[in-house]
Amino acid sequence: MIILGINDGHDASACLIQDGRLICYSAEERRLNIKNYAGIPKASINAILKKTAINPRDIDAVALSSKIRTTVPTKGHKPIYSVLNFLSSLARSETATSMGRYLLSHLRKRKELLTWLAENNMANVNLLTIDHHLTHAACAHFHRPWPDDALILTLDGAGDGLCATVNIGRGNKIETISRTPKFHSPAAWMYSAATAHLGLQPYEHEYKVMGMAPYGRAEYCLDTFKNAFSVQGLKFRNHTGKMGSAIQRYYAKTLYGQRFDNVSAACQKAFEQLMTKWVTNAVQTTGIKKVACAGGAFLNVKANKLIRELEFVDAFYAYPASDDGGTSVGAAIMGYLSMCQQKNSEPELNLPRDMYIGLDFSNQQMEKAIKNASVPYTLMDNPAQQIAELLANGKVVARFDGREEAGPRALGNRSILADPRDLSVFRELNLFGGGGGEESDLLILAIDFEVLEVAGLVPMDIPIDLNLAGVNGFGSFSLLRELPDGTITYDLEAAFQLNSLIFNSDGPTPNVIPEPSSIIAWSLIGLTFAGIGWRRRRLL
Repeated sequence: MIILGINDGHDASACLIQDGRLICYSAEERRLNIKNYAGIPKASINAILKKTAINPRDIDAVALSSKIRTTVPTKGHKPIYSVLNFLSSLARSETATSMGRYLLSHLRKRKELLTWLAENNMANVNLLTIDHHLTHAACAHFHRPWPDDALILTLDGAGDGLCATVNIGRGNKIETISRTPKFHSPAAWMYSAATAHLGLQPYEHEYKVMGMAPYGRAEYCLDTFKNAFSVQGLKFRNHTGKMGSAIQRYYAKTLYGQRFDNVSAACQKAFEQLMTKWVTNAVQTTGIKKVACAGGAFLNVKANKLIRELEFVDAFYAYPASDDGGTSVGAAIMGYLSMCQQKNSEPELNLPRDMYIGLDFSNQQMEKAIKNASVPYTLMDNPAQQIAELLANGKVVARFDGREEAGPRALGNRSILADPRDLSVFRELNLFGGGGGEESDLLILAIDFEVLEVAGLVPMDIPIDLNLAGVNGFGSFSLLRELPDGTITYDLEAAFQLNSLIFNSDGPTPNVIPEPSSIIAWSLIGLTFAGIGWRRRRLL
């Protein structure tokens, strides 16, 4: 049985499950080099089918990750946003929200999708629509690192008219016991609204607010946020009576004259208090102390840390691809379970325990791509040592290896490596992508290696949330070691077994054509690429 999961809204993506096994995943923004792409993930579907050699006629069902197509107003105002916000402002109760969900789901535009599926030999495929928050819940529940029942929480800006759900997961069943309408979303109308108030891009730059929070003093404007939102039982409540542009005017008035760092600190503090209160109520209500979560709000790792530390939470897991990009995975899972039920067959889910589920390329493909790009290259004799020396000497290295990781965070396979002790490197990183007319050196790496277990390295242990990599726990690792003469160096040999291709070229950075077929730039790895990184000359 073959199920194709599709998210054709914000952060579009596709996922293929065959006989209960997750075969391949692709985020459309990586194929098209368009951040947060919204629409049918055509390139991703084609890439997955090509990679897996699956005939589209053999697909049993296409599962959509929302009943109402999810879009985020980050590309400018459209009249439909005003209409949707007006309807959402009326749907403050769960009853009104349920009516709106029913009506809007029947108005969902499917013509373009159905036409494209028909043109690509999927005209007669079963089309399933899965509730948006159920796809989030499925990602969390079916990837949880324990076999016991789970308290499943979902929270995001909005999806299918809701912003949050509380669920109980037992075996292959997920039971929803509480829903919070979109109007009461603290993620959208508090955190993202505060992000916009600070002049940042909502639904994208919330991590910057979280990053600025430690530098401010929350007490100067904490009451503004605490008075705006609260937790009542298992639901969130918006006490401002406002959303959309009205909530922006509310914050413009109530936060007038407040410093950006104090606003960030207050917003983060209030959000953390809401989250811990909500989790506390959910655990007390259900009696289940193992918590699995998904949805964009659970990308807030500082709030996650506090939830993990609650004394009555025995285990905590947040699905790493908690943004909407991960919903195609949840849709494929629920689609598979639904088809098994229809065919009266026992489901046998076999999901990976890590997030390296995307496309990969062989060394031969990488080398062919580089040769076709006419870029000089050199094979490395001792990759680990040579890369360690590059990093220790202040160079920036791009790593392209194995399968793409799913989710908004780099987990090593598509990552830029640099020495965090050298503050000047941040300026160099910010210059990636050209501009300014400055001459640059080009450093290109295509690395193929297996990540090994790293333990006991000295002298600098870096704390990491292993949950981000799909592992339940918290630990530390180090890429540094001390030599007998006291020199500190990178211990990549201990961390990685490398079989690499390294490419060097001097001269100005070449112009890059922003299209998927281009293989000159790292960001356009798209359908064929190997992997490229840039190194700017040191700025003194």
